[in-house]
Amino acid sequence: MKKLLVLAGFVVFTACGGGANEETTTNESAPEVEETTEVADDNAGDDEVIVINLTTTGETMTDMAFEPKQIKVPAGSTVRVVLDNVAEAHAMVHNFVLIDRGSSEEIYPLAIEAGPDKNYIPEHSGIYAATPMANPGEKVEIEFTAPSAGIYQYICTYPGHASMKGIFVSE
Repeated sequence: MKKLLVLAGFVVFTACGGGANEETTTNESAPEVEETTEVADDNAGDDEVIVINLTTTGETMTDMAFEPKQIKVPAGSTVRVVLDNVAEAHAMVHNFVLIDRGSSEEIYPLAIEAGPDKNYIPEHSGIYAATPMANPGEKVEIEFTAPSAGIYQYICTYPGHASMKGIFVSE
C-alpha cells in the first residue's frame, strides 16, 4: 500500500511539474471507481435537470483536485455541472472537461495548442462537455446530455493541471 501511495504521489508530482521543456508524465489509467461519489437522484423526472456541484480544492500544484472525485448519473439525463473554483491562488484556474476514459494523454497537448482563447478546449471527438475556465473565486457551469452508459473521466485542461481527474459514471 505504501509503495502504491508513493508511486501515486510521484505521478501527481511529475504530471504537475509544468516546465515548458519538461515532458509531462501521467498515469493514463484512470482512477478506480470509488465509493466516494455524488449520485444523482434516480427519481428525477424526464424533464428535470440533475445539478452536480463540483468544487475545486487546493491552492498549490500538489494539492489541487476536484471534489467529489466521482459522479454518477443516469445515461441520457440532462446534467448541469456547476464548477465552483474556491481557490485564491492566481495559478488555480480550472475547467471541467468530460472525456472518454483514457484519452487524456491525447487531449492535453491539443488543449495547450487550443490556448486560452479557446479555454484550452480542443476540437476532439472524445470530449462530451466542457466549461469555460473558472478563475479563482468564480463559478462556471455547463448543461449537457449524459453520454451512453459507461465510465468516463473529467479533467482540467489548464496547462500543468493533469493531476486533476475524476470519474464520471453514466448508468
